[in-house]
Amino acid sequence: MKKVELKYRKWLRTIFGCISLTTVAFVFQACYGTYQDYPSNDLVIRGKVTDTLDTPLRDIKVSIKGVELADTTDSDGMFSIHTGGSFVYDMRFESIEPDSVSLFQSKDTVIYCNHEDKDIFFNIRLDAR
Repeated sequence: MKKVELKYRKWLRTIFGCISLTTVAFVFQACYGTYQDYPSNDLVIRGKVTDTLDTPLRDIKVSIKGVELADTTDSDGMFSIHTGGSFVYDMRFESIEPDSVSLFQSKDTVIYCNHEDKDIFFNIRLDAR
């Protein structure tokens, strides 16, 4: 009777040990993820928005048309948008001011990128109204 009980416990220990080992393997796989063997298409579009006197402009909305990506310039006039996938970006620069009167004209521009670009920096000047 004791031999049967020992064999039963040994089988249970082996089964639970295998289940535990499999669980640990799945947890480590979930933590590290799968290996990505393809290059990333992420692109960072950065820039500075100024007026005609090269004064940095604050609170200018920078957006990409057709995509819900936007940023607002900081006190130094700098913006940064992380995007990917496309090679042509139709961008819009418009003033967001607390009152309904805008001091600067909106500007649209198109950016063309090649496959090697990972970071683009450019300066934009907005004209006063």
